[in-house]
Amino acid sequence: MAAAADDTPFSFESGHKDLIHDVQVDFYGKTLASASSDRCIRIFEIIGQNQQALTTLTGHNGPVWKLSWAHPTYGGRILASCGYDKQVIIWRESTGNKWIKWFVDEFKSSVNTVQFSPTTNNNNPLELIAGCSDGSIKIYTLQNKKWIISKLIEDAHNGGVNSISWSTPSNIIMNNDDSKQNDQSVNIVGSYKRFVSGGCDNMIKIWTYEYNKNEYEVSVELNDHKDWIRDVSWSPIPTSSSHSVIASCSEDKTVIIWKENNKKWTASEIIKCESKVWSVSWSELGNILAVALGENTVQLYKEGNDGKWQNVSKVN
Repeated sequence: MAAAADDTPFSFESGHKDLIHDVQVDFYGKTLASASSDRCIRIFEIIGQNQQALTTLTGHNGPVWKLSWAHPTYGGRILASCGYDKQVIIWRESTGNKWIKWFVDEFKSSVNTVQFSPTTNNNNPLELIAGCSDGSIKIYTLQNKKWIISKLIEDAHNGGVNSISWSTPSNIIMNNDDSKQNDQSVNIVGSYKRFVSGGCDNMIKIWTYEYNKNEYEVSVELNDHKDWIRDVSWSPIPTSSSHSVIASCSEDKTVIIWKENNKKWTASEIIKCESKVWSVSWSELGNILAVALGENTVQLYKEGNDGKWQNVSKVN
């Protein structure tokens, strides 16, 4: 199912020959990509309540689990995919609506999640993060038009990484140590880079980039869930270094809304569901949360004036 420019839902035949695991729409809402167990990725152009199949990407040797579009400021249409075949593939559209494999990397086990970094205002390079069933996380960076593996985090989650989500970018003031030799301290502006991960260890971990160590380190561990974490999603609302919102869901049949206040995280609300919850996704404004659960149900939640989250819609 997709949504037209006027937000009216509509559906169409995907052309896939097996289960569809992920559907992602690009920044402009005009290009849709779908991933399937048939080992294919299908690309569609959305025109009003109609669609046109543009191409089929073949390169995976097993089910394709997840997709992610890069922000268009990084040049053209760029798509990342991951799958059971242990591969991460970055695709790029070339001339004549032809797509090429720009970069391919292989893990030791099934790759469950990929997500491109959000755009920033200070010319940070594009990054891609991927999480694997072997418990590891890799971060890829685009440098001089080539992709490199910039970070490898082993044993990020015992049993496997199921989901990852970048935070909305914000700026921090950093001290430039090089200026101290002149007995002057110069402050420079950098990005406050964080992401959240969830895994089979029932844990949610928030990772913060430490500039002085050139590493991502765990800054917070949240363990209120009682079963596997299936999805985590950082709210797109404007954030600071001390205030953010994250949603998580689990096979324990709960959704938790986590809120950060003065760098302390608390479970502000626990939503109990009637079945296992598979994914959570925020609206663009961060005021509505979509929750996918059970066999074929999506519920929409909205925060009321009293701070409580209410179920405002249900789609089967």
